[in-house]
Amino acid sequence: MVVATLLTMSAANAGAWHVNIKNSCITAVWIEVTGEHLFWHRVDCSVMVSKGTTATCRLPGAICPFDIQGTYKYDRSIYDLNRLHCDGTEDICCCKNVNVEVVKGVGNSCHLERR
Repeated sequence: MVVATLLTMSAANAGAWHVNIKNSCITAVWIEVTGEHLFWHRVDCSVMVSKGTTATCRLPGAICPFDIQGTYKYDRSIYDLNRLHCDGTEDICCCKNVNVEVVKGVGNSCHLERR
């Protein structure tokens, strides 16, 4: 019974979609990936990415990424990153592994870009 459970968990994780995040911003960022479920959307993965590092958000089962968004803190203020929407009509296609980068903008601003 334990072996069957482990095989089921491995099979479920093998088909999981993920979002790879590279942080080239001036500070750490908090990224949330909303998954597209059959009749609803919800945040299925959250990850803190330190500046100059990378991280991966893995969605459960066969859940596709729907939105990628986040926040960052600078000088005691919290700022929102732009939202990347995965609906298949833009450059980001739902149900594939996505690479994004948080890049430094003008001044102290940061924003998300697909890579």
